[in-house]
Amino acid sequence: MRKSLLTYRNHGLLAIGCTMLLMFGGYAQRLVNEPMVLEIEQRMQAWRVALLSQDSFALESLLSEDVTYGHTNAMMQTKQAFIRSVMRGEQAYKKIDFVSMNTRLYENTALVNVQSNVSLIYNGKEMTLGMDALFVWYKQNGRWKLVARQSVKNS
Repeated sequence: MRKSLLTYRNHGLLAIGCTMLLMFGGYAQRLVNEPMVLEIEQRMQAWRVALLSQDSFALESLLSEDVTYGHTNAMMQTKQAFIRSVMRGEQAYKKIDFVSMNTRLYENTALVNVQSNVSLIYNGKEMTLGMDALFVWYKQNGRWKLVARQSVKNS
């Protein structure tokens, strides 16, 4: 009787321990990832500021050499084409407000889903739109670089 009671208690403790691990395991993982999430959020803010201020040096450092940059109109640009377009004022960003941002980390890769409201002048035409975008960041030589971005209109 005593052995079965101890076994029952041990199983109960094991079940409680497993439940707690499942409940708090995700929280612990978030704590481990928090510094990297903050790094990515800083890179997102740096990207935003670089576009608003037409800072070619900042864009050069943020974008990977082989970045694919997709727009809401389905246009795809290379790094050089995108920076050139921003610097010429073909895409002059006036406002970029992040409404929401969700970052998921997979080792050296971060996927960032963003909802934003954007005001810009595109080829001489003023535009204001809501958009959803997926940013793919990859850690290269210790620095996060934007390797892909694709956006769609959401309103």
